Amino acid sequence: MKDEEKSKEQLLTELRQLRQQITELEKSETERKRTEEELSKSEERFRLLFENSLDAVLLTAPNGQILKANPAACRTFGVPPKRNSFS
Repeated sequence: MKDEEKSKEQLLTELRQLRQQITELEKSETERKRTEEELSKSEERFRLLFENSLDAVLLTAPNGQILKANPAACRTFGVPPKRNSFS
């Protein structure tokens, strides 16, 4: 139905629905941004823990391949830190 054929009440109802959808989208965007910030903080905490641990820490794939080694692991296994990978 074209807008010209709709009653004023129908148009007002649609307008309320559109405003509600906009409000929901804004809430969703706010939640997405908050979640991204939390993820970024969590990743930073993990990186700091990984890099500064005094224990050797290896990030491995399910097949056992070593994907990344922290500085302590590099020292322990004699791998140069710049390489930071055993593969």
